[in-house]
Amino acid sequence: MHPCPVPSNEAERLAAVHAYQILDTAPEVEFDVTTRIAASLFNAPIALVALMDRDRLWFKSRHGLDVDQLDRQIAFCAHAIVQPEELLVINDLRQDSRFDANPLVHGAPGIRFYAGAPLRDARGLALGTLAVLATEPREFSAVQRELLRDLSVSVMTAIESRHRALVLKEMATTDSLTGLANRIQFQSAIALAFRQAEQAGQSVALLSLDLDGFKGVNDSLGHGAGDAVLREVARRLSLLMRNGETLARLGGDEFAIVMRGGPDRRGAQALAERIVEALQRPVVLPGGEEVPVAVSIGIAWKDGRTADAAGLIEQSDHALYKAKRQASQRWAVFDDPARPVLVVPPSAYAELADADGAASRCEACGAGAAQPFPFTMAFQPIVSASRRQVFAYEALVRGLDGESATTVLARVTRRNRYAFDQSCRRTAIELAAKLGLIERGACLSINFIPGAMYEPENCVRATLAAARRAKLPADRLIFEVTEGEEVLVPSHLAKIFDVYRRHGFRPAIDDFGAGYAGLNLLAEFQPSLIKLDRKLIQDIDASRPKQSIVRGVLSVCSDLGITPIAEGVETEGEYRSLRALGIDLFQGYLFARPAFEALPEPMFPG
Repeated sequence: MHPCPVPSNEAERLAAVHAYQILDTAPEVEFDVTTRIAASLFNAPIALVALMDRDRLWFKSRHGLDVDQLDRQIAFCAHAIVQPEELLVINDLRQDSRFDANPLVHGAPGIRFYAGAPLRDARGLALGTLAVLATEPREFSAVQRELLRDLSVSVMTAIESRHRALVLKEMATTDSLTGLANRIQFQSAIALAFRQAEQAGQSVALLSLDLDGFKGVNDSLGHGAGDAVLREVARRLSLLMRNGETLARLGGDEFAIVMRGGPDRRGAQALAERIVEALQRPVVLPGGEEVPVAVSIGIAWKDGRTADAAGLIEQSDHALYKAKRQASQRWAVFDDPARPVLVVPPSAYAELADADGAASRCEACGAGAAQPFPFTMAFQPIVSASRRQVFAYEALVRGLDGESATTVLARVTRRNRYAFDQSCRRTAIELAAKLGLIERGACLSINFIPGAMYEPENCVRATLAAARRAKLPADRLIFEVTEGEEVLVPSHLAKIFDVYRRHGFRPAIDDFGAGYAGLNLLAEFQPSLIKLDRKLIQDIDASRPKQSIVRGVLSVCSDLGITPIAEGVETEGEYRSLRALGIDLFQGYLFARPAFEALPEPMFPG
């Protein structure tokens, strides 16, 4: 036998084959239909969709052949891929010196005829062949050659389509910022772990993680800094993972870890301790600035009382809530055997207010709680591109000397959270009015903490009073909550939104597209506005998948009467792409950075 030829670009060709992730996959109907058609069309007993690996020829589809692969040294297709622009047709293999000693010709199945059309990718690299074979010599006409070439194009189209579907699936189940599993993949992982544990009589542990005070990083340092912090947190967490553990970013600053295979409590608690230790060191940004990181962790186990995966998630959420309330230890365990799922009573919200003596008696609901510590506000405009004017200003908390939101929020505790949330709204309204927001005709957007509003109808009274004093119409007040915000009872947040709407305020969801519930939030909470998350916005001008996702979100918003805002826009390319998709409201450094105790004038792209 002649030696098996190897293409000059073999390394590049092999990389292309492996990139399609098709080797050793199960049969698929589109390929099997093609080989049946080829066998019938050319009256050939054998038809193959064959892919050439390093040392073997593997058959994605085979008609009339019992083996699923061949040694590369005896594969006729090894010769076909050397000249990918041409078909390889051998009328009689016994009459060709390259194959006259081939065992496939001399022994079973006694192949005498071969015709192979290379399967070429967009760069012209041959992945393999579509081939028809027969046990007797024959001629192969020009028409037949063209038909085989056409069928090979169809096969390659199917391979490309399959690969695109894999990429889209990976995009749909992978967090684009950190490369970790996203919420969709997490839900699948925990459901699978739960089922396997049920069958094997084993346990499953779930750790829910939340970064404390992370929103302040985006507000004070920008989304680029926030992204850098999240990537570094993901990297540190990944180093702690072992076989059988799934690490996911669920959105915003929320992560989760699924431990399967029968983990014990000591092992899960030890992992929580390692996580706390790993995140104690500040994250150093590219510019040298250090950002402190803190984490809270809730731990839950599957036991006989845990009905399903959803119950386990609720238990870990309850433990996370418990961890956030603790003064020292940053993790907590769901260990109440009488409560198989999360049930947070209304008193839990009252308890948050009870930490403030005045709040417990609702004295602050009307007059407004005093600032628990000194702080002020910066403002960043949200602009209308069509009108080329400011639509609203977002109030961002700052220290009296311009300290970042991160620094300020680090001082918020369970004991002062109610007073902080109340005084934030009053301070933002009073300062914005003093700076001339009302005369400008702009709205005012303020962030709020759902857990600090233990009784929404009462807790909004101070805000209403501040707005009346400032002569700011209620419909010019926007209240934002991030999609990734800790929500102990979803119905409680829905109640807050309902109260806001009844008083004429506009409820909004910030960072939409980054968090846990996606489009479900729109149906459940019915916000007036949503801010598209920076991850969907960044480089959207160069990303067709992001454009498709945003186009779909905008269609839903249009149907539901929700106004979208593109947040974190930093380049003209992003702006023009989003304008082409139909977005009118924008916020980001492209227009203006936050200004300390001032209402900055925006710059509009030409």
